[in-house]
Amino acid sequence: MIEKQGDDKVGLAEFRLFLVFMRQFFEYWEMFEQLDRDGDLNIDIEQFKKAAPLLKKWNVDVTDHPEETFKAIANESGKLNYDEFCAYAAAHNRDLKCDIDWTALSAKLPTSKSEDAKAERKKLFEDMNTSGSGCLSLTEAKEGVRNVLQCHVSEAGHVVERAYNAAKSFNPTIKKDGDL
Repeated sequence: MIEKQGDDKVGLAEFRLFLVFMRQFFEYWEMFEQLDRDGDLNIDIEQFKKAAPLLKKWNVDVTDHPEETFKAIANESGKLNYDEFCAYAAAHNRDLKCDIDWTALSAKLPTSKSEDAKAERKKLFEDMNTSGSGCLSLTEAKEGVRNVLQCHVSEAGHVVERAYNAAKSFNPTIKKDGDL
């Protein structure tokens, strides 16, 4: 068994998970932005109700009781932020089927367990690990996504941070070859 890196870094063993989470959280971010019409990083009840047709398209039917649904998932201030949106989507196993072309981004995220993907992932990890420490800091992860992966998703920092934290806190069994 390979030991996981400390709680403050993502090592090569967790890196595949980081990439998997990146893919999922980028999708959630794109969807969140479509709902957050005023760009304040919060969805209010009016935005939520107006988005009912779009939500239905994503397999979330709130047309009968949008107020009740929103109240159940909103925070104390009556809003829904990105983290809460992600938690709701993940808890309800939502692959929200938005109309985003993921071909280019997916090609940059070698997440399969094939030998070729493992080699690509190791190279990508080394390119992003500018300190040479063998583990990525959050800063290296953010810079790597921007510079190495060349992802120009608006506010990508939210996505990277969420994926980074999910990967470093995930506690699976790590296989002998270091892959999760």
